[in-house]
Amino acid sequence: MTYRLGHGFTARKDRTPEYLQCVDLLYRLQQERGDADRAAAEVLSPVAYESFQKRHKVKPSRSSCACPHWLIRPRPAYCDFPCPEFKGLPWDHVDIWIRDGKPACITSQPYGIGGKAIAALERLRIEHNLEITIEAGGSWHFPGSTALVTISLPEQQPAIVR
Repeated sequence: MTYRLGHGFTARKDRTPEYLQCVDLLYRLQQERGDADRAAAEVLSPVAYESFQKRHKVKPSRSSCACPHWLIRPRPAYCDFPCPEFKGLPWDHVDIWIRDGKPACITSQPYGIGGKAIAALERLRIEHNLEITIEAGGSWHFPGSTALVTISLPEQQPAIVR
C-alpha cells in the first residue's frame, strides 16, 4: 500500500489485517473504476435498512399512498402521490412504515435538502403537528450519499437508541 489511510475512522487497534485488506481493495476499486462508494453501499444498505426497522420498531407497509395524508386523519379516499398539497417536500426513495398495524412514519432519502425543502418540512410540521427528523447518516438508499428524512406523528416517535 502506497496510499495514506483515512483520518482514523477506526481505532488503530481495530485495524486488523482483514480490515486493512478491505480498505486496500476499496482503494484499488476507487482508483480503477471510481465506484468504491457503490461497493460500500452494497454492504451498508441492508444493514441500515434493518437497523432503521429495529430502532424504530417498524415494518414496511403495503400501502401505496406515501403522502402525509397516510399519517394524518382523515385520509382522502384516493391518493394521487405526490399530493399537490405537500408540494416542495424532499420526496426521493420514499418508504412508508407501520407499527402494531398502524401508520408509524414515512421516510424519504433525498440526495440533498435545500432551503425550500426545509421550509416545506417546517410548514408540514407546524400545520399538521408532525415530528420531522433529518439525519446525515442512517439512510439505506446509497448510504453516505443520501440523507434520511423521517416524518411521524409525535406519539408514534419512539426514543431512538443507538
